[in-house]
Amino acid sequence: MSSQSRERKKFHFQSFKRQVRVGKAIRDKCLVVFLAFVSFFSIDVMTTPDFDELLKHAGGFGRFQIIFFVLLSLPVFPGAFLVYTQVFFFATPDHWCRTPDLDAVVPLTTLNQNLAKQLSIPIDDDGAFAKCERYDVNFTKMYWENEQFYLRGPDPAWPRRPCGDDGWRYDEANFAATMVTENDIVCDKVWQKATSTAAFSAGRLVGNVLFGFVSDQFGRRSAFFIIVTMNVALSIATSFATDFVTFSALRTVNALTFPALFQIPFVMGKKAFSSQDLILTG
Repeated sequence: MSSQSRERKKFHFQSFKRQVRVGKAIRDKCLVVFLAFVSFFSIDVMTTPDFDELLKHAGGFGRFQIIFFVLLSLPVFPGAFLVYTQVFFFATPDHWCRTPDLDAVVPLTTLNQNLAKQLSIPIDDDGAFAKCERYDVNFTKMYWENEQFYLRGPDPAWPRRPCGDDGWRYDEANFAATMVTENDIVCDKVWQKATSTAAFSAGRLVGNVLFGFVSDQFGRRSAFFIIVTMNVALSIATSFATDFVTFSALRTVNALTFPALFQIPFVMGKKAFSSQDLILTG
């Protein structure tokens, strides 16, 4: 065999060995990538540490969890007041039209407020006193014509008219004053109460999305402190509101804090309590 043939065979053999080495390297790399891919998407749940078990070994529901639970619960109370105090804010006691002309002559007669109501307020078909109408008569003139006019009682044929600018009287047996009584949100203004409640609900919806974003961007702890600060400050400001528009606007902005004020502590609690303890405390 000539030297050229041997050199040629040697060259081909070395080239083959290099190709084998390259093939093995590519195979090994592909195998590593494949195993990493499989291990990422096929987590063995049996070997994954269980948080409840880890917490049990760390002491379970101990002093830290108790203190953490109390501190998380304290700021939640303002949120409950924010929502449920509207039952009292918008309480509507029994009401009827004010009659300034009759009120002017009541001190001159033996009439009391109950008898004056019976004299000036018509009876509806359901047997109750009308809430939005009064008799359209001049009681002052009737008094000067006959000081004992009230003894005859009201005449159902008297004309009626809405309360209008005269305003309303309210039964103060249960509520001395509410937002309704201070702003006369009755009769043709009753829609304002429903509008304020709807605006409050809309604020809750927006706040749920807004503070979810804030929590993701700045962390739940920062979002929680922002919410508590807003809730307390706006609640204090609402108590000083002197008109219905300002009152409703402040409550609508304050409503932004309501859902997250409960949700964020719950999520934070999931990081400190076991599943069983979370059922009891959440």
